[in-house]
Amino acid sequence: MARLRAWSEADPNQSDRVYAALAEAGQAVAENRPDAALPQFADAMDRAARRGIPEELVAVGQPYVDQLLAAGRVEEAVSVNGRIAPWADRDLRAAWSEAQVYQALGKTTVAAAAHERALRLAGERPLPDGLAALP
Repeated sequence: MARLRAWSEADPNQSDRVYAALAEAGQAVAENRPDAALPQFADAMDRAARRGIPEELVAVGQPYVDQLLAAGRVEEAVSVNGRIAPWADRDLRAAWSEAQVYQALGKTTVAAAAHERALRLAGERPLPDGLAALP
């Protein structure tokens, strides 16, 4: 990961930096180090926000929301979800995050509507396990 980060910092392609930071966060999650993952997700989100490219924001925001909710940091998850919510009507990942956040807030009616939107967006694709469990 250190070599990937060094390479991305030297490369003029800014998206490489976003995805390198996201990879570091994912590695920390895979190694069951949530205390290391959350700051790395925050770094990736900051980098994506500076670029303002919707695909990068959603690619980072959705797993960041997952980890924040897993850590019980619901208000922070609400904030991050707010950054990707504009794409919830056309991106499955954003719709899924929205459904998870509303479910965590106990807003079951709104969560169900977000879940239905995610189902429509998924079409025939299988849904992630967490989304399939929503009412």
